[in-house]
Amino acid sequence: MSDYQPIDCALYEYLEIACMQRYTLRIRATGGRILIGTASDTLTTAEKIEYLLLEVGGTTQHLRLDEIVQIEPLSPGSRFGVIRFRNAAGGNR
Repeated sequence: MSDYQPIDCALYEYLEIACMQRYTLRIRATGGRILIGTASDTLTTAEKIEYLLLEVGGTTQHLRLDEIVQIEPLSPGSRFGVIRFRNAAGGNR
């Protein structure tokens, strides 16, 4: 059994926009990790774990959605600004 915690649908919509528009994102993830890359797609596994596919330096990284703390679009003309997914301690919003 997975410990995955689905994210709120409203937050998922920001990721869909980022993927459709191929935004470059600065992502703060759990554990203090910072990733910068191009959002390309989302993926749901058979175990119902959701991932953001992020192109970073010529490779595709899979980031679990419940590990995202905050996203910030770096692409000019982005349709949204900084979006907080959870607090740094791990709680939702």
